[in-house]
Amino acid sequence: TAINWPHVLTVWRETKAAIANAISQMGCAVWVGCHISHSYTTGCCLYFHFASLQLEDGEDLEVYLAGKKAAMEAVIRCGGALSHHHGVGFEHVPFMTKYVGKDGLKVFRVLKQGFDPKNICNPGKLFPAVGQEEM
Repeated sequence: TAINWPHVLTVWRETKAAIANAISQMGCAVWVGCHISHSYTTGCCLYFHFASLQLEDGEDLEVYLAGKKAAMEAVIRCGGALSHHHGVGFEHVPFMTKYVGKDGLKVFRVLKQGFDPKNICNPGKLFPAVGQEEM
């Protein structure tokens, strides 16, 4: 996530705690880390990492998604960006409504339609489909 300097420590604390809480509630021991990958005069890019022991076969994806959801909700709540230089992408699409709001999505859809009327650039990787805005 990209974040302005005044909010870095808040995002760092809140996001690490949110990931740890979400995964711990699933019964897993968890490690959460974070590093600054890019630094600018106005802020930086934080990369969060987490690891845990696996639960039963097939539940590892559920653990990951719980951690990811908790992280993204904390980042948005604390004023961070969904992404830095990698763009939105399919993993962040479900969080776009919380990030830009319903009116923001309308603006993005109009712009996308204007610039890409055949929807050939990044289909499904910018915002949720109409009717799937809520997580």
